[in-house]
Amino acid sequence: MERSRIDLVIDFATQFFSELRIATRCAELSGEWDDSFDLGLRKTILSDQTYIDRTFPEFDPCNLSENTIALVQDLFRCYYVIIPIPAPESRPGLFVGPFVLNQRPETAQSIHCGTRRII
Repeated sequence: MERSRIDLVIDFATQFFSELRIATRCAELSGEWDDSFDLGLRKTILSDQTYIDRTFPEFDPCNLSENTIALVQDLFRCYYVIIPIPAPESRPGLFVGPFVLNQRPETAQSIHCGTRRII
């Protein structure tokens, strides 16, 4: 069975970030926090579910368009790169992180990649 181009790109990105020791996860762009990202640490630290659900206070993953890559900061000032994955019936995304930056980026938090699809 031949692998799709999307699978090859996801595998490449996962391997690339793995070499940098940055975790990657594929998950739905639902806006709900998945405990697998931090092994339940947020649930332990934050007793109120409201804060866990608002992990990205200035960003709603549900509103991320298909051709946009987002750099977002969470409640603990950790960064994530969120890349939507084209899929016919769902809204998956590749979440890269958490990681920290030495200084806050001065550029916009999302990068619009235009309407041309490369995959």
